[in-house]
Amino acid sequence: MERRLDWRGRNGVHRADHACAGDARKRRYLRCCKRHRHADTMRRLARPTDLDPVFAIYSHPQVVPYLTYDPMERSAFAPIFDELLRSGSFWIWEHEGALAGFYKTTRYPGRVHHVAQLGTLAVDPRLHGQGVGRAMLNDALRQLRADGVKRVELYAEADNSQALAFYHRLGFAHEGTLKAFYKRSHEAHYVDEHVLGLLLE
Repeated sequence: MERRLDWRGRNGVHRADHACAGDARKRRYLRCCKRHRHADTMRRLARPTDLDPVFAIYSHPQVVPYLTYDPMERSAFAPIFDELLRSGSFWIWEHEGALAGFYKTTRYPGRVHHVAQLGTLAVDPRLHGQGVGRAMLNDALRQLRADGVKRVELYAEADNSQALAFYHRLGFAHEGTLKAFYKRSHEAHYVDEHVLGLLLE
């Protein structure tokens, strides 16, 4: 049986499916396997039906301290999710048929159009340590590179040591610190924000 290799499918779907017949297809299969640890993963644009699983990850106690908004009810999160949908650049990462993570890409205009920012980024904590986050980010960086991006940047809280170590392993460098940039409503103190950058070759 033959499976189709389709990176730019309908509705913004990018699948890690493989063609398995013929020498040329076998070579493509091997290259694809090398790039993807999981054959059952997929990147796609977010849909309205993703609200509940996105909210579940966003509001998880291990995730929400490091995203933009304080914990809230689903009804309050819905307009935020709608804004992410309207951006046309809020991506979902599926693993084994379930929503496993998400991120938003932002391209800067004019003379900095070669720069992209990654934000609203999270992976289901139940999948931490399984390579899902690395697969998602490596896929995002490959796509940004293919779209002509030369520099990628993101922000991470100074007290998010796990995320900082993860980004450094991916090659991001600490380029600066925004002092007292971030504050959680239940804490009296402010948190520094680290600016991380990666040059794509």
